[in-house]
Amino acid sequence: MPLFFPNGLLCPSCTQPLNKIVHWKWGQSDGLKPRLIHNVEHTVLIVAAVYTFVCEHTMVATDPRILKMLQFEQLPFILLHRTGFTKGFINSIIQLVWGGMTIVQVEQYVVNCRREYIASLYVRLKLVVPETTSLSLNSVPFQLLQLPFPSNNVICKCFIAHFQEFEHTYSILMQQITADRFISLDHTFKIASNIGFQRADNKWVTQYQSVLFVMNEIGQVIAWQLTRSTSLDEVKSLLSNLAARLIRDGELLVYVDNCCTLRDKLICMMGSTTCSIQVKLDLFHAVQRITKTVSKRHPFLHQCMADLKLVFRDSNDLVKVRQLPTPDSETIGKNLDDFVKKWEACGVHEHWNNIITESTKKQVSALKKHVTKGCLSGIPKGAGTSRNEVFHRTLNMHFGRVSRIGIPLALALLTILIYQHNCKISEKVHNKSAEPLSLLRKKCSHEIRLE
Repeated sequence: MPLFFPNGLLCPSCTQPLNKIVHWKWGQSDGLKPRLIHNVEHTVLIVAAVYTFVCEHTMVATDPRILKMLQFEQLPFILLHRTGFTKGFINSIIQLVWGGMTIVQVEQYVVNCRREYIASLYVRLKLVVPETTSLSLNSVPFQLLQLPFPSNNVICKCFIAHFQEFEHTYSILMQQITADRFISLDHTFKIASNIGFQRADNKWVTQYQSVLFVMNEIGQVIAWQLTRSTSLDEVKSLLSNLAARLIRDGELLVYVDNCCTLRDKLICMMGSTTCSIQVKLDLFHAVQRITKTVSKRHPFLHQCMADLKLVFRDSNDLVKVRQLPTPDSETIGKNLDDFVKKWEACGVHEHWNNIITESTKKQVSALKKHVTKGCLSGIPKGAGTSRNEVFHRTLNMHFGRVSRIGIPLALALLTILIYQHNCKISEKVHNKSAEPLSLLRKKCSHEIRLE
């Protein structure tokens, strides 16, 4: 007791001193029942003493009001309503997800670890007990060891508990990430389609339509928000705060999938007297407008798409990966016309229609309007949302395999996966490994106190 409460334990309700400690009463009431604390390999019971204060208030040692008096680092576990888990268990779960496992796969991993642990105990015990003793994995001691194990629900609560403890740290770390040359805005729809809540009548209600990600030039997420539509009015506060972080002299390029529609709003929300905003059409989405009109089974598909990519290449850019900025409007317009003429003439196969369809011509005609306005000219290498699509696929792996996901778990998973993605990018580009979250939490708390 003196180690954790050097000045003595006071009643959380009235600050009266402790009178006596009553020993555990063997779970005679619901409030005094032992709690299950889960670890990866095994589950233990935590037995709480009962504190009686001078004011005659009585509390168990696991009461949240008493636990809040301890520092975060002093508690090796986190308690839920009926169960709990060690911080080592949480760290293991987070690391497994960062390694690419889904929650279902993590649950199976924990089950396998439990079986291996019980089997190892059985082998060790067989070495010390007499051979005449009847002992098997079906005997009572081993059956008891296998009873309590963390379910999918408990594992999900691990993420939420971890997120609640480090939410402010994650927020501070993201605010420290900036952009030097350009940013890209992109909505993804698949991962948001299953996020919602269950009403009292058991009907599942989805809350969001998409997630907006804002990425910098090296592919790090610098801002994000769950949205109910693709309207910029819904993320006005996000973009205004982002502009304040990125404010600088000169020009900031913004790449979107609908440039002419969003240009005026973006300039109004993010522009300043010292920094002008240039809105460009994302090259990935520009190409995608045409590719979606072409049959994926057409025998000329790959040759046609290879030619389409060259439409937006400088004539001196001859290497496999684009190194030079996209050419001027006249050059791109001429390249588009030449592309259509070529594949209209030679895009017919014996059992296939022409690869250039009427839908393709309509998309090319619409795209040429953006070309004329300069929306696709002067785009440097690596600019745009192409790297966003790789990140989206990673998120889809976790969100696309579940039919329903609650809002607290969705926020926790998104935050944790985005942080891990940013750390990977930073390590790859800057050759700098991320510090442990516990140390970063202390640094962030220290910075706040200094402010």
